[in-house]
Amino acid sequence: MTPGNRVERLMTTELLERREELAVLHAAARRASSGAGSVVVVSGDAGIGKSALLARAFADGEFRDVRVLWGACDPLFTPRPLGPFHDIARQVSGALLKAATSSTAREVLFGAMLEELGRPGPTAVVVIEDVHWADEATLDLLKFLGRRIHRVPALLVISHREDEVGPAHPLRSVLGHLPTAHVRRISLAPLSSEAVSVLAHDAGRSPEDLEDLYGVTGGNPFFVTEVLAADRNAVPITVRDAVMARSADISGKARAVMELVATVPLRIERWLVDDLLSPSSFAIDECRAIGMVLNADGSLAFRHELARRAIEDAMSAEHRGALHAKCLAALLRRDDCAVSAARLVHHADIAGDASALLHYGPVAAAEAAAVGAHREAATLYSRALSAAHGLTMRERASLLELYSVECYLSAPIDAACSARAEAVTLWRELNDGLREGDGLRWLSRFWWSRGVRAEADRFATEAISVLEQFPPGRELAMAYGNRAQLAMLATDVDGAVEWGARAIAIAEPLGDVECLVNSLINVGTAENTADRPGGMEKLERGLALALAHDQQEHVARAYSNLATHFAKKCEYDRADVYLRDGLAYCNERDMNLLSLYLLAWRAHVQFERGNWTQAADDASSVVGQERATAISRIHALVVLGRVRMHRQDPGWEALLDEARDLAIPTGERQRILPVACARAESAWLLGDIERTADEAAIGWAMTNGSAIRWEVGQLALAFWRANRLLPTEVSLPAVVDLQIAGDWRAASSEWKRLGSPLQQAMALSDADDADALRGALELFTHLGSDAGSALVRRRMRSLRMRKIPRGDRASTRRNPARLTTRQLEILALVCEGRRDAEIAAQCFLSTKTVGHHVSAILGKLGVRSRGEASAAARALGILGS
Repeated sequence: MTPGNRVERLMTTELLERREELAVLHAAARRASSGAGSVVVVSGDAGIGKSALLARAFADGEFRDVRVLWGACDPLFTPRPLGPFHDIARQVSGALLKAATSSTAREVLFGAMLEELGRPGPTAVVVIEDVHWADEATLDLLKFLGRRIHRVPALLVISHREDEVGPAHPLRSVLGHLPTAHVRRISLAPLSSEAVSVLAHDAGRSPEDLEDLYGVTGGNPFFVTEVLAADRNAVPITVRDAVMARSADISGKARAVMELVATVPLRIERWLVDDLLSPSSFAIDECRAIGMVLNADGSLAFRHELARRAIEDAMSAEHRGALHAKCLAALLRRDDCAVSAARLVHHADIAGDASALLHYGPVAAAEAAAVGAHREAATLYSRALSAAHGLTMRERASLLELYSVECYLSAPIDAACSARAEAVTLWRELNDGLREGDGLRWLSRFWWSRGVRAEADRFATEAISVLEQFPPGRELAMAYGNRAQLAMLATDVDGAVEWGARAIAIAEPLGDVECLVNSLINVGTAENTADRPGGMEKLERGLALALAHDQQEHVARAYSNLATHFAKKCEYDRADVYLRDGLAYCNERDMNLLSLYLLAWRAHVQFERGNWTQAADDASSVVGQERATAISRIHALVVLGRVRMHRQDPGWEALLDEARDLAIPTGERQRILPVACARAESAWLLGDIERTADEAAIGWAMTNGSAIRWEVGQLALAFWRANRLLPTEVSLPAVVDLQIAGDWRAASSEWKRLGSPLQQAMALSDADDADALRGALELFTHLGSDAGSALVRRRMRSLRMRKIPRGDRASTRRNPARLTTRQLEILALVCEGRRDAEIAAQCFLSTKTVGHHVSAILGKLGVRSRGEASAAARALGILGS
């Protein structure tokens, strides 16, 4: 027996150091047989033995009667949408295969899969391998099955490589959404040095060969077995060296089979091998001896994907291209074989077949987009464009448009801008003004997403200028709608309403639902921002229409605008509903642009609610995404910067600096104000009063009387804490009025009701009251705010040093009624006979805030009217003679 065969026998008959993992799989299979389905996630580094574990788990006698359905995700250039689903459908045939080969909606396909698992008969064990290569549609299928598997007598087992699933990988989101009660996880560890020694000894290696074996391989079973099977005196450093060493002495016919199999990811059909090579059984046996497997259906595959890649990489580019060309030609000749367009693109790309790439690339892209795999669609359009040398200008411009939209939805926004700009240039050369104008409108939207407001405004103006030269139509209505959207984003309510009305006037006679939906969302959001009646009804109507007519981008926009509206108003429960539904909607369709934006706002809500670990995780996921646009990054950077600042972790200053640098070019209040509030908050917590006022002033310069009340409220608190008057009168939230009026008890209670423990703690820390400060310290400590705790301790030390009675500031001890400096100022004006509006104008306060101050003054003086207050002030000598 050769060493290679000996190792193969060992690994298939005895899995070293995998007893506990097998027990977990067996227990899950038994529970499934009794009707309690579950999910088992098997993870580990490449070559760690995931496939070997799964193959062995259900080969034991007790489980030979279960129905094991195998599917796998392909390491294609672009993953085939729902590839594992099609693998399984071919294994079970019947209704599932019929659904898979039809143009049925994805929801129906998913339902058919669940129904197949629940049908009477042997327990179904579904194994989906290598989900780190899964397309978005497959990830959606896994999420769908994983959340319902407990209802059927079936077991879902998925495997993935840990080293290819980073924090931002979409699989993390899928696993995070599965119900923890029905999920078991198996993380495979490398083999110990003792186990490696056992394998090496059984493979017939001498003691000299063992000296560096464990150190070189790290205990990775694939590395170990491949190195041992190479039967070489020197230990190869890389897997490629090991694989090539094993195949060095095989016959020419076997090598041809090996290289052909290496050309097709995952597995190659036997008919394709026979069609191209007609290999002998001896050649097949030789290949099996070097690590390939012959599946029950006759297909051939490498036991490890790393081995397949090593063989393919070792071939010359010319030889590799020729093999892919042969595969492509054979697949195209086979009329009775349903081959995915994505697979044809894979072969055409490496073969350099521009004609096939151009023909099948858009087809594969459309298929990917149809099942919500927008990232794959963008990649496929990109490959088609790379081969589009023979297209007419019109054909190329149309292809560029499709590509730009997929890039926009999946968030490589720079590519979207470049592609659309080229398309606009082509339409201009073709003298097609409608397509040119529509492209300019798209460019406006793209550049806004990049966070460059000036360019967005420029393209919006150019679009309208071009399109107004033609009779009013859909393109002009959408351009007006885009103008309304930009006005809404700039908190220009009147502008949004005006442009939205123009769009609707064109859209309604045309019966254009998308134009109507677009304008309803824009106008409704703008009116909501200004608390105008009817705004919410318009926005919710826009959402309903968008859902009914599958207007995906507008659905996502509506969810986003509703979620952020309630988040800014501190109505966190209502915000949660739209965040949850919006994220689910966007993630199912690979709409990264808005899913990242929603994730950043979920981080904001989590932060305000005191769930800082979850907030930091969400914000880090956005910041760590290369595809995240400036609009999403700003809010994520603010949250992450605030968390780190409160915890006094290093690097928070850089995060808030980056947020400021990204926010300023947008020119939008809703981007700049949160940054200003965060920076003012950090300065105040650290005791830098001057910088507190300076940072707040930067935000205040953007208000112009039309900013969002809650963010203006935070700026007002920053000015107040810095002992500065408000630059202008604005309407503030009631809780902020209470706090500025000195009623920290009522303000603290209101913040608690709103569900913001941080703001509650900050309100309590404004008091010169020992009990209030202890309450603030307790809240800050619970939140993990080292900066907040330090602030409170400084105030407590100051309070003890001054020996001020509880409830009194230093200024209140100068008068028997214990009025604050601001209250004394207002009382003097009351005594002069001034009304609230006059006092507000002189003190740069809102009329409502003055009312709160007057009520507090009457209470402290124990009187019921302004006249009595004036008399009491004179009697007590508070205001002098």
